[in-house]
Amino acid sequence: MAADRTNRITRNENRTVSALVYFLLFLLLCAVSFQPVSCARREKETSKKAPRKTEASAELMTCLAMIRAHHRQTDIYLKMGDLQKATNTMEKALTVTCPKGAPETWGAFLDAHARLAELYLKSGKIDQALETARKGLQEFPRDSFFRAHLLMTYADILEAKSESLDAKGDKKGGDKLRREAIESLTLSIEINRRLQKELLEES
Repeated sequence: MAADRTNRITRNENRTVSALVYFLLFLLLCAVSFQPVSCARREKETSKKAPRKTEASAELMTCLAMIRAHHRQTDIYLKMGDLQKATNTMEKALTVTCPKGAPETWGAFLDAHARLAELYLKSGKIDQALETARKGLQEFPRDSFFRAHLLMTYADILEAKSESLDAKGDKKGGDKLRREAIESLTLSIEINRRLQKELLEES
């Protein structure tokens, strides 16, 4: 009798554990799936804050991997002291073909634009740096940490340009660019503030 009772208790405990495991799995699926029935309301609310991400595909993954590889090559060239090859490598990063409309690529390209602009600035090619930063900001207008970072890079380039105008005696032109740099930094702060607010609301 004692043995039977022990077996029943063991079976009941196993069923309880199994039920708990299934329940936890259900909660996990609810948390990670895109459109579960019980999470439909949350999905609807989240969709208002950010566009729906595209499903990860082989094309998307290889695209992002190539951009990362170009960054790594750039790191190595810079350690070797070869600024020109580092710059050429980041130029290639901007030519990588990615799926159209994939929001996952926006941050990667914004980051690549920022880094290339910084390399141009380091090489003394201020006008090319400005053009690169402006192009990135125009092509990828959605708020993100990477856009905020590119706006800060743009401000740095504007400040460098203003100093070159000062050296030529064009103080008025230099001040104009400095005001534009301040506006760019203000936009960067506003983007990060909005992103921070969204993160706090989601937590």
